[in-house]
This record gives sequence, structure tokens and C-alpha cells, in this order.
Amino acid sequence: MKMYVNHLPAETWNRLEMNGASLSVPAFEDNGLEILETKGWETSTTKVKVHEGLDPKDTFAIRALAKKGEIVTGVGPDMDRLIRENKVVTHSFKTSSKKPEPLIIDFDYGRGGRDLTSIEITVEDGVEATVVEEFTSGPTGKGVIGVQTKFSLGKGAKVTFVQVQDLNRKITFINDVGIVQTENAEFSGIEAILSGGNTYYGTQTNLYGKKSNYRLDIGYMVEDRQLLDMNIVAMHIGKKTNAEIFADGVLKDEAVKIFRSTVDFNAGCTGSSGEERENVLLMDDTVINKTVPLILCDEEDVEGAHGGSIGRLDDETLFYMMSRGMTKEEVYEMVSKARLDAVINKIPVKEIKDKWVKRLHPDED
Repeated sequence: MKMYVNHLPAETWNRLEMNGASLSVPAFEDNGLEILETKGWETSTTKVKVHEGLDPKDTFAIRALAKKGEIVTGVGPDMDRLIRENKVVTHSFKTSSKKPEPLIIDFDYGRGGRDLTSIEITVEDGVEATVVEEFTSGPTGKGVIGVQTKFSLGKGAKVTFVQVQDLNRKITFINDVGIVQTENAEFSGIEAILSGGNTYYGTQTNLYGKKSNYRLDIGYMVEDRQLLDMNIVAMHIGKKTNAEIFADGVLKDEAVKIFRSTVDFNAGCTGSSGEERENVLLMDDTVINKTVPLILCDEEDVEGAHGGSIGRLDDETLFYMMSRGMTKEEVYEMVSKARLDAVINKIPVKEIKDKWVKRLHPDED
């Protein structure tokens, strides 16, 4: 199947080839998830609900769905089509417990394969919940993996969603997230990408309810000939909504990274605010970095900001560190891991946080 993914809500210069990405995927077999903790959660499997017949480039139709309160995902309609055509069932999780145990889902792909998973998570009114998804594979893993996670947040619900990825570089990973937030709902996303082959990451939140709040922190390290293709959309529909998108990453060797980030103010979202920022450290002349921050605005009474910092370590910092016995390579390695540390240390589940800190620093006690 040919897919078109991570399409921008509004196209920019076609000649830059940044509006979206094309890829081909095989037929899929099964999924590799292991549910580690479900205390306080109701679980079931259901037939997947998808949006049929949508063109991934039809931004008007996609935005119209979001304005109706539907869940729209960052990768786009072709992910729904992929799930439907492979007859994948949805793993559903629901909680009304005021503060359930963290829902921890472990995706261990071992030697890889062709795995496709659909997940829907419902957090009811006033509930505070943490959801963790971990993606790992063995050193020889290869194949194509797809995971779609959809969230519905009730009034006043608070969700912390953690995704940590450390996959073999021969694995293509399609990571699709969609969120709908009702009144006063708060969603905090923590995304740490340590390794992988070609990674297509898309997430879209629909700030549908008044005073809903969204924050996403991304840390990434892309090296060798890896590709990281991202599309993040915060769609403001309710009044006085807020979105903050922050990415901090490192590129080295011949890595390629595309960062698309959109704050979309729709008519009627008066008093809303949005901010998007990315800091990128370039470690080699051979990397390719593309950053596309967008602000779309159909409403006057809003406040939006975007910016980025792209470059190398300044000479003073480099000289200072090298004068204390570090090589240039060691300095860059330390700084790059520090950026990932800053994101991983936000993980609220101690045993998960400690495990990934250790994985990032295997030689330290």
C-alpha cells in the first residue's frame, strides 16, 4: 500500500518537498504490544472506527471533521485506511477512577516484523491519568511497524502521555497520535526518540473545549542515515485554549529531519494562545535539517509565537569544555545526551524514567 502521511494543514512551497511524505508499506501481520499495568482501567477490543474516503491532502475536509469534535490524527487519513484494510481490531482502554495506576504498554518488537496496532484511550471527566508507551527492538530487528493511539479527554481530565522509542535502524516506524480535549482538559505529551530507522511521527490535538490546555515536549537524536519526519498540529477551536510545542534535538552523520509544527487558530477561539519552538544542534556538515513552523489564523483575539534555534555549539563553550580534557566528540556527545535527559526526566513514573536514563547512559553508575 502506498501512503501519503504528515501533510501540513496548509501547504507551503511545493519545491521544498516539505508538505508531506510518501512511503510504501507491506501487508501487516499482528501487533507486539504487552499491557503491563491496567489497574483502574477497563479494557476491551472493538472494531476500529476510522474516517473513510478522506484524501490526506484534503485539508478542508480534515479540518471540518476536527471542528465537529472528531479525533483527527497527525499522520493523517491514510493511517486509518491502513488499519481498515488490514482488518486490525482496536484495543480500548477507559477509566473513570479518579487517579488510576499508570497504563503502561510495552511494544517489544524483538527481531522486527510487520506489526500494526490500534489503540483508543478514554479518560472521563475529572480523571488524572498517565499513559506510557515504550517501543524497543533487538539489535537485528527490521521491518515496518505502525501504531495509532487516539485519546478522548472528558471535562477537567488531565493526561500525561509518554512515548519512548529506541528501535533498530532497519525498522520503519509510523507513530500516529490523535487527541480531542473538552472543557478544561489538560494533555501533556513527552516524546523521546533515541533511535530508529525511518520514523514518521504525527500528532494532532483538537482543543475543542473552552480553556483546554496542551503541551508537548520532544527530544530526539538522529544519526547515521536515519530519517525523522514529524508533523505536530494544535487546532484551537474552544475559547481561551492554550498550546505549547517544544522540540529539542541533535542531528549527526548523514541524518535527515523534517519538523512540521502548526498552531491553527479557528474562528471563535477568542482569547487563545499558542507557541511552537525548536532547538536543533547540528553535529556534522552532512546532515539535512528542515523546520516548518506555521501559524494559521482565522481569529483576531489570539496570541501566537514561533521560533527556532539551529546551529552548532558556540566556540566559547567548545573551547571551555575541551580545555578541561574532553575531546570535541565527547563534548557533542555529552550535550546531545543532555537534551534527551531533559525530556526523559519529565517522565512521572520513576521506574520508567530510571530505566531509560540508564539506557541512555549505560556506562554510568
